[in-house]
Amino acid sequence: MRKGMRFVALTLAAMILTAGCGGKADTGASAAGSTGEPQTSASTQAVQQQDGALVLKLGVPAPAGTVQPNTAELWADKLEAVSGGKMTIEVLAGGVLGNTAAHYSQMEQGTLDFFLTGFDTATVLKEGTDFSVCVVPFLFEDLDHYHKFLESDILKEMVAKVEAANGLKYMGPISDQAPRSLTTTNTPVKVPADLKNMKIRTPESPAITKMLTAWGANPMVVSGGELFQALQTGMVDGQDNDLVNSYTSSFSEVQKYYMNLDYIYSDMVIWMSDISWNKLTEQQQSWLTQSLEETFKEASDTLWNITYEECLRKFQEEGVTYIEVDRDAFVKSAEEIAAKFDGELFRAGLYEQIKGLK
Repeated sequence: MRKGMRFVALTLAAMILTAGCGGKADTGASAAGSTGEPQTSASTQAVQQQDGALVLKLGVPAPAGTVQPNTAELWADKLEAVSGGKMTIEVLAGGVLGNTAAHYSQMEQGTLDFFLTGFDTATVLKEGTDFSVCVVPFLFEDLDHYHKFLESDILKEMVAKVEAANGLKYMGPISDQAPRSLTTTNTPVKVPADLKNMKIRTPESPAITKMLTAWGANPMVVSGGELFQALQTGMVDGQDNDLVNSYTSSFSEVQKYYMNLDYIYSDMVIWMSDISWNKLTEQQQSWLTQSLEETFKEASDTLWNITYEECLRKFQEEGVTYIEVDRDAFVKSAEEIAAKFDGELFRAGLYEQIKGLK
């Protein structure tokens, strides 16, 4: 029996790792995430008034108690503070509003205010194919290189196309994430060849799926709410994820090896409905922007100064073996993958442009 979801408790002061209590995560939410159909219990009207405060709805597919919805709750606290209680955010976690495409669709229709997601999911949107470049393995050499991309005109151009074509507004990052790596149940992975024919879970990201396929794996899309069971039953042999999510989701109970690939840098980012944004006053828009910037700084600082090392230590204490990969072998293979997909998954030359930012 699963012990119960651990969580990273976020407060205005810090993100503190603790052990969660209670039973298994609600599987009803994951069913909505896998079908793409929102549950009927969720309100279909965005930008609502409640107890005198403006309440904005934010969807996040990750299960309640994990780092993404907890980071969203931190933002809600920040927004409530800077607005003097006049604005807050209702966090709808666990995929209760459907899958990735459903979240984007609801924002375009104006029935959802925000979506917390990764950069790569923008590939499902019109004019979003260039975001596939963000998951090319080892595109970014380190965190500084990645942050240069966040501030670059290259990203601004990519975002502008998506905004105009989909009725969305890119609000910016809400937190850095630990770089993506791999965990497996039975087989350690040291070189790309070790991935051959392995069933590796991926998120709803066509680009990540293509990258893992190029390494010889058999990627399988599994929603976050269903992943623990998929690993436990052997439906998949391992999973692509970041270290913090792997630990806070209790994967030490069903995974034996952690491979420190650190091959994709990404952030949790916030997209907003244009319809919702345009309903707000300039003051309300300013409160949103200010509170998001404060959240990004606090959550990211805590990730690198406390959370990452703490998760790595606890993951190993709970029996997960840390595997040193042959990084040079993976990097060489990644360069071949980038050359193959340049001009196919994303516009020709974009990969080299971003590499040049370092």
